[in-house]
Amino acid sequence: MELDIGPHLHEDELEQYSMGTLSAERIGPFEEHFMACAACQDQLLEMEAYVNAVRSVSPTLRQAIRQPRRAVRSWQVWAGMAASIATIFLIGRLWLGAPATGPSAVVVLQATRGIEGLSTAAASAGRPISLQIDPTELLASLSYRLEIVDSAGTSVSAGDAISQGGQIVQTLPKGLPAGKYYVRLYSASGELLREYGLQVR
Repeated sequence: MELDIGPHLHEDELEQYSMGTLSAERIGPFEEHFMACAACQDQLLEMEAYVNAVRSVSPTLRQAIRQPRRAVRSWQVWAGMAASIATIFLIGRLWLGAPATGPSAVVVLQATRGIEGLSTAAASAGRPISLQIDPTELLASLSYRLEIVDSAGTSVSAGDAISQGGQIVQTLPKGLPAGKYYVRLYSASGELLREYGLQVR
């Protein structure tokens, strides 16, 4: 035997019930119908899922959510979501693509001997770096070649280094991403002279 549960609940009543603003005299009849009507239960679940999805997209849409659902057109929601995503994308592009500014951080690379291995210098990620090497104990040369490899041995930078003020200097205007690196110093003929550790944070 099928129960006569009457007409389906109105969308306004479902919304008021969801928000806790349905009048006390309507709650009894509302819940009688609601408990027996799968269609109205599904409609309320859809309405709450919709509101939660819009709330999670952007705080700028919260004002629109406070209005009755029928007043928020689907194109308005999608336009708000698209605007939020575009803004986040633009900020990300500007932040990631912005050239490093400020003076170069001077990083002095030193060779060490012993069981502890390489002495590791430190630098800041994404900031200009000026690498300096003391050429003491190296064969004097007018030019050197410097290569920087990551922890996997992949070359990330290579170029000629100049001797300046008694130091071998190489400047990296864009700096390096965070990670562990090895700086290799070669003679003009390609002979590996020294290797230094560099930690970028």
